[in-house]
Amino acid sequence: MDDAPFIRHEYIILDASSVINLYATGYMPEIIRSLLARCAVSDYVKEREAQAVYGEPDKNGKRERIPIDWDMLIDEGILEICSINSPSVSNTIIVLASDGIRGMGEKISGAIAFKNDWGIVLDDHSATSKLAARMPHIQMLTTLDLLQYWVNSMTISDEILMAALINLRVRGNYIVPRNHHLYEWVAVYVDDE
Repeated sequence: MDDAPFIRHEYIILDASSVINLYATGYMPEIIRSLLARCAVSDYVKEREAQAVYGEPDKNGKRERIPIDWDMLIDEGILEICSINSPSVSNTIIVLASDGIRGMGEKISGAIAFKNDWGIVLDDHSATSKLAARMPHIQMLTTLDLLQYWVNSMTISDEILMAALINLRVRGNYIVPRNHHLYEWVAVYVDDE
């Protein structure tokens, strides 16, 4: 049996996509609490990128946007907010931009992870590949990795898992890519087509 910890870093930083997707599940606090690592989000992602998830469609098919409750996430100690606080982080952002990473939140989160030796959670395959090439010592995770860990470590029922996955699809507007390493695991519980 592998005794290595699931998360190899003391901290992980969440990119906007993972904040939105975790919040959309309806189980973000429980998922984060199951991890054996502290979780952070950059102030840029909090203030500019991860603002809301979608509500259920009304009778006309329109979906309202439901704001992410940042106060609850911070006050309950689920997430810590961090910022660019050194020239080396700023310089790393420039390097990551030259590597072709487009999203500012991804560049900032990646630079903070690199500078602090933190893991990073993001759901953009292109950004993940580019960050992994630049910083192979940093653990790259996805929302689904955290969700699967929560399910396995906390013995979550199939009903709760299905609800979380459906919420992820509907409220997060997330479709699991066929090339995601957990695509088959998700397909057992929900049809994501």
